[in-house]
Amino acid sequence: MNSHLNALRCTIVGSTNAPDRLLASGSICHATAIDQPPVLLTYLFEVTKPWFPESRLIPSLIDTLNTEYPSLSGDENLGNHFEALLKRVNQQLNQISESGETDWIGSINGLISCVFEDQLLFSQTGSCPTYLLQRNRIRQITEEPSDEQAHPLKTFANLASGTLQAEDRILIANRELYREISLDALRRVVSNATPYHACQQIVRELKQNRNTAITVSILHINTAASPAIPEPQDILLDDVFEHKVKKLQRKAAPAVKAALSSAQSGIKIADRVTREQLLPRGQQLVQHGHLLVKTWQAHYSRAHNATCIEIISPSSHIVPLPSTTISENVRQWWSKISNRKGVALALTVTLITITVISLASRLRHTPSDTANSASQLKKAQSLSDQAATAIQQQQDSAALQDIAQSRTLINKLTGTEVDTLIGRLDTQQDTVTHTTRLVAGATFALSNPASQLLYNRPFIYAGSGTTVLRIDENHPSAPSVMTLPSPDDTIVSLANNPGGPGAGFVLTENSHVYQIIQTNNSSSLSLITPADGQFKQGVTFTSYNGNLYILDGKIGQLWRYTDTGTAYSRAVSSLNSMKYDLKNSISVAIDGSIYLLTTNGSVQKYTAGQPDPGFAIRNLPPSYQPLTRAVQIFTDIDATNLYVLDAGISNTPSAKLIAFSKEGTFVQAFGFPKDCTD
Repeated sequence: MNSHLNALRCTIVGSTNAPDRLLASGSICHATAIDQPPVLLTYLFEVTKPWFPESRLIPSLIDTLNTEYPSLSGDENLGNHFEALLKRVNQQLNQISESGETDWIGSINGLISCVFEDQLLFSQTGSCPTYLLQRNRIRQITEEPSDEQAHPLKTFANLASGTLQAEDRILIANRELYREISLDALRRVVSNATPYHACQQIVRELKQNRNTAITVSILHINTAASPAIPEPQDILLDDVFEHKVKKLQRKAAPAVKAALSSAQSGIKIADRVTREQLLPRGQQLVQHGHLLVKTWQAHYSRAHNATCIEIISPSSHIVPLPSTTISENVRQWWSKISNRKGVALALTVTLITITVISLASRLRHTPSDTANSASQLKKAQSLSDQAATAIQQQQDSAALQDIAQSRTLINKLTGTEVDTLIGRLDTQQDTVTHTTRLVAGATFALSNPASQLLYNRPFIYAGSGTTVLRIDENHPSAPSVMTLPSPDDTIVSLANNPGGPGAGFVLTENSHVYQIIQTNNSSSLSLITPADGQFKQGVTFTSYNGNLYILDGKIGQLWRYTDTGTAYSRAVSSLNSMKYDLKNSISVAIDGSIYLLTTNGSVQKYTAGQPDPGFAIRNLPPSYQPLTRAVQIFTDIDATNLYVLDAGISNTPSAKLIAFSKEGTFVQAFGFPKDCTD
């Protein structure tokens, strides 16, 4: 046993208000014995629908773990202690089911793990993919669940164990995470950062779709007792995705409440002092002044026979003012304010606001910060100059390294010079990576985000939720709407139908396929069925030579439905799934050969049902290896090249369309504008 290993951790806590599931994740780690390092217990629970907010399932599980945690001692009996803890959890689940709460049975996903020094113990129920990153390689250590429902007493029945090494990392998450970020992208993020910084990068990716139904735990096994600077161990998605105004209101509420309370107390004191001391004294001064005015007026009247006082303005304009109004105006000044408390409160709040803004501005723009920003900008510009020299000397790797360092320096800076430098860095990177930067042409505004697009000139079809919009590119302001017959169904994918009848096809979550019937003035959806009455489920589909191909990357199957001229045949497997691993495939393209794109950005080519030995991705620029977020592949029999769409990272010019020859050789890349991702 290695007694010098320690586990650092961080958890992304999913929303407690997710509309379709209950989520809970966290860790327990505190000393239970003297002179013995603590055992780290982590948990992740997800209950998919049906569920109800009043459920006591999750709270009772967490209470059970906290109650049983002290029994976990880091010795040779740790496995027995952990098994006893799982037995107690199962007993609690059984008690809940016997009390009448049974909706969770068959709908719970979870993992309970225990780490002590180099020992790893865990138990899984349902689907909770967990990966071990070891020496920059990633492998799944949990198993896919079976279809049969376990008795509550056997919910956490399978116990697994393993031995950890220094610098190992463990990624625990619900399946929703892997629908948002590819496994390879997660590998790069988790393996090159501390758990907290890795979680921060994952959250930045999740912000794009604002998916709060995700929970993640990352463990890092190292030899240090603790980091030099302690890092947070939890990131709450509800807080991250909260609107900035609401967040400011929530954080400022206690301070504002205290300030208003102080202001109200001050107002009462000021009002009392004004009434009891200042106003009487002011009236005395006014009366004394009035007496002096009368005396002066008498002398003035005798000398000039005048009955008014003349006040000389800066413009030398003489303004007559009857002497009798002076004392009266001063006497009535305070009484004219009908709502003295309200006016004083408003002035107090205004002064507090101005003071806070002024202090924040000073703190944000201290001279040292300004000087530091200028220094960082100068270094970044120098690195860009070095990159320009490297590009001239055809030293692409050195240029890309200088560009990356320059971007890091100006990541949090703002200003005109920074924007200019960012544009220059984008141009330099495009030059090195042989990327043609695209510019926005016609813009079509949609009322809802579109998950799928299909182009059949002059119409653009956009699939979103239960509707398909048909947009005439010549008259985009009046799209026509087609709605799925069932409100409980959802569009999964759209596919072209080159050379065939109709504009294309629609695949839905409930395994229905509709043909888009296009006319000059309208479009409609027509349900089609295969010979066996029901299409297979899939993540996407395409058509080739009149036939339909449905890809199910979850089970690793590509189903073909042959067009017989009058109907579609039964499903036939196009590739031998027992021989070839088609799992994690997310997109398919066919031109006679079959091209499959996987979640990690790799491409497989099959010809006549066999892997094509001459196909391999070649000459891809280093900065594109591997692809950031490959989401779709396209080609057809008339296309010269094979195209892969990389959705990129939000707010960066990383989204691109990459062209390869049909043998896999890199040809060219087309970059989208910064605000075009997904």
